[in-house]
Amino acid sequence: MHFADPAFLLAFLPAVWVLFRLAVHVDRSPTLVLLVASAAFYGWERPDHLLLLAGSIVVNHRLARRLQEGTSRRWLVAGVTGNLLLLGVFKYARFAANSLGMPVDVPRVVLPLGLSFFTFQQIGFLVDSARGHAQPVKLRDHALFVAFFPQLIAGPIVHHSAFHDQLRTPWRDRLSPRHTGMGLALICLGLFKKTVVADRIAPLIDPLFRASSTGLIDAWTAALGYTLQLFYDFGGYADLALGIGLLVGLQLPPNFDAPYRATTLRAFWRRWHITLGAFLRAYLYVPLGGRRATLNREWAALLVTFALGGLWHGAAWTFVWWGLLHGAGMALDAWLRRRRWALPTALSWTATFATVVFGWVLFRSATVARAMDLWAAMLGGQGLGNTDHLRHLAVLVGLLMATLALPVSWRWVRTSMDRTPRWSALVCAAAGLVGLLHATQTVAFVYYRF
Repeated sequence: MHFADPAFLLAFLPAVWVLFRLAVHVDRSPTLVLLVASAAFYGWERPDHLLLLAGSIVVNHRLARRLQEGTSRRWLVAGVTGNLLLLGVFKYARFAANSLGMPVDVPRVVLPLGLSFFTFQQIGFLVDSARGHAQPVKLRDHALFVAFFPQLIAGPIVHHSAFHDQLRTPWRDRLSPRHTGMGLALICLGLFKKTVVADRIAPLIDPLFRASSTGLIDAWTAALGYTLQLFYDFGGYADLALGIGLLVGLQLPPNFDAPYRATTLRAFWRRWHITLGAFLRAYLYVPLGGRRATLNREWAALLVTFALGGLWHGAAWTFVWWGLLHGAGMALDAWLRRRRWALPTALSWTATFATVVFGWVLFRSATVARAMDLWAAMLGGQGLGNTDHLRHLAVLVGLLMATLALPVSWRWVRTSMDRTPRWSALVCAAAGLVGLLHATQTVAFVYYRF
């Protein structure tokens, strides 16, 4: 079950919302209702993974308490190491054994959903507890912070202070008709993005990435198609997560802010997967020296940060090299910035967008060799290709232009609810209905596998 599943939209979510509002009305622990709902959602397909999630929550909560009491920082090292080992065993053991040529047959295991996301959230909580930046919280509040189902599977990566500060406010004070309306609007828009746009692109580009050879038209259709599919798939999830959170009085941080309009890679990473960028910046890039270090040290910090950020996405060399590609681009940006050099806006946008698109080819490809074949084709090295895909490419270019021109969903919803509430409600309702009609053939979100 996932957010675009009719069973979730028509049964699970309405039932949770009714029970939650009833609990708020009678003042009977709405937090517990959301915790039970989160456990049911997470354990829908693999109930056994609930034990891992619960164990991680309890152990990290106890470690955080010790660190908040001023215990030795060895507990921090133990906690961070333990979280990374858990992630390593489930996600990277086989990859590491194969990469190192170890004669060990590592069994395949099913990666627990959301492991990459809730591991980062808990590491951030431990680090800030050791720094004195995190206040003690009840176990149930920490459990909801980690397991809250709208953000548990694929983010956003929520910062503990923003979440726990909301829990300190009475539930009744955070619920309003306006927030409910905004939540429903975002759910409708997110569903449309996922089922009508992203899921219609996938069947077109999947065969192109699997093909043994491609030409110029095929390669650009695949590259631009995946660029847009990933944006609307992950962006649709982000809208749904924000919307569901608002229905129950919890504001999650936005994860997208028109990233394809960015004119530098630095700006791109402040607009794409915003919460991941913020986490890597706060807990990895800055401690490694960041912008205040010498240029060489800043370059090293960028390369390490993006290499590990790429590896976080998946246990494959394609992700590592994708991260290094962005790290190298960020290093070049840092060099230009320190010399106060700037390209003309149009040229800067073109270079940034091209880097992102070529990077997505590497991100999507099964192997580095396949990505390089597609790059060669995109540069005209393998002929024109199948001209039948020319009309598909034209449609994708048109969709890109619309994507660049349309407002950001969460910004538009905030303003339109006040300026033109009836018209906005009609637009969102129509989008939601069309999205729901297409949801019968939907597939899981791309980031579920990360």
